Amino acid sequence: MTKRFFITSLILVGFLVASQAEAANFFQKIFKRGGNSTTTASSTKNWNGDCIVKAIDKREAAIGEAYSDMSAAISSALSTRATALSASWSLSDRGERLSSRNAAWKNFNNSVKSARTSHKTTVQATWASYKSDAANCRVDVSGVEPEDTEGDL
Repeated sequence: MTKRFFITSLILVGFLVASQAEAANFFQKIFKRGGNSTTTASSTKNWNGDCIVKAIDKREAAIGEAYSDMSAAISSALSTRATALSASWSLSDRGERLSSRNAAWKNFNNSVKSARTSHKTTVQATWASYKSDAANCRVDVSGVEPEDTEGDL
């Protein structure tokens, strides 16, 4: 009885180990990891690590510059709004004061919206350029870089 239980256990463990190995191979194929990476024997002769590093540096610098530009534009809009709101309170006519304050807020909101739109457009163009640069470096960045770049927007 014990011998039969032991043999059955070994057989079950064998199936589990075999199925885990098959599952690992299956998932590696699905997610294009493992055997299809950029360091396979067929692509190592074309591998140029400096090329992709330069592409990443270019991408990150452009995204940082776009963020700085957006921040400067919003800061300028805040300053302009403060000046306009202060000026509106010096007006004696109530209707003019209200109209001036509404215009200050409207101009501020338009400036911020424009800055954010410009930032988003620049970042999207930067990511597109990066993907092209990575392809020229013969590097497949799918599965390595995030699929959704909304964090930069």
